[in-house]
Amino acid sequence: MLKPEILVNTPRLQMREFCAQDAEEVLEFSSDESMLKFIPGDHKVKSKKEALFVIENIWLKEYEQYGYARYALIHKDDNKIIGFCGFKYEPANN
Repeated sequence: MLKPEILVNTPRLQMREFCAQDAEEVLEFSSDESMLKFIPGDHKVKSKKEALFVIENIWLKEYEQYGYARYALIHKDDNKIIGFCGFKYEPANN
């Protein structure tokens, strides 16, 4: 499967939708305590299976349902996902 197209391209970073192949990298940044302190709530991912669940059952579904979700941020020097940005659908805010 091909990685999704790049949506934003800057000198240092790229932004694109997540895909199933990103599970290992999502696990890596989502279990990093130094990063998690900047994200409200309990979002620690404890396994590759959990990372894949988040990608497939939250982010990919939100892209399809709402047209937006969290997007992968790729560090261009090493082509590694270093985190995410974007929007999160909050039903209570409707």
